Order: sequence, then structure tokens, then C-alpha cells
Amino acid sequence: MTTQDQQSNTGTGSTDTVGDRVSAAYASAKDRAGETVSGAASRLEANPFAALLGGIAVGAAIGALLPRSERERALLNPLGSRLGDAARAAIDAARDSGKQSFADSGFTGDQLRQQVSKLVEQALAAAGQAGTAAVSAARDTGTQDTGTQ
Repeated sequence: MTTQDQQSNTGTGSTDTVGDRVSAAYASAKDRAGETVSGAASRLEANPFAALLGGIAVGAAIGALLPRSERERALLNPLGSRLGDAARAAIDAARDSGKQSFADSGFTGDQLRQQVSKLVEQALAAAGQAGTAAVSAARDTGTQDTGTQ
């Protein structure tokens, strides 16, 4: 029996082979991890704004998935109410200002409706004319193509 046969029978040769494979796999994984890190670093250097946006998106997603604590509710609910009230006040002020501007210009609601109706009619007429012109042009092109063949 040779030494190699004895190692095979005792299992020491297969252990060395498994150890070599594990070492090789570890070295390969370590190299790939290093390449991944260096590649990511170069991409971050090339485009830091995209990395910032990506980080914000990931943070927002994680924040949306986490439940709110009682402390957050206590701190943020009054702020949300104040922001909502401020937004409603801004909308009301804009609406009132717009109404006042129309009133100052002499327009009434009926006059505005008539102007909008007239504008819509003109837009529809223009679209109809453009459609008719497009169909005519397509027919003319089709007739010319079949006439030359």
C-alpha cells in the first residue's frame, strides 16, 4: 500500500483537500468583497449626489416601516396640526385674493364660464382641423406611394 493509499484510507488526504478548498473559497470571497468595496467607493466619488438621494430614500423607507413611538406622536402631532392649519389658511387667502382680483377686473362668474366655454370650443375646433389635415396628408402620401409602384 502506498502512502497516498494510506492517507486516503485514514482520511488525512481528504481533510487536506477540504482545507485547501475552504482556504481558496475564503480568499476568493475576501477578494470579491474588496473589489465590491472599492467599486462602490469609486461610484460614490463619481456621483455623490446619487448616493445622497439613495441614502435619503433608504432612510425614508426604513422610517416608514418602523412604528412611531408615543414620544414621536406627542412631539409631532402638534406640529402636524399647525402645518395643516397654516396650509388651510394659505389656501383660503389665495382663493380670497383670486376672487378679489376677478371682482376688481369686472369679471363675474357667468362671464368667466362663457370665456372658458369659448376657449374650449376653439381648442376643439382647432384639434378637429388638425386631425382632418393629418388624414388628408396621410391619404395624399398613400396615393403618391401607390402611384409610383
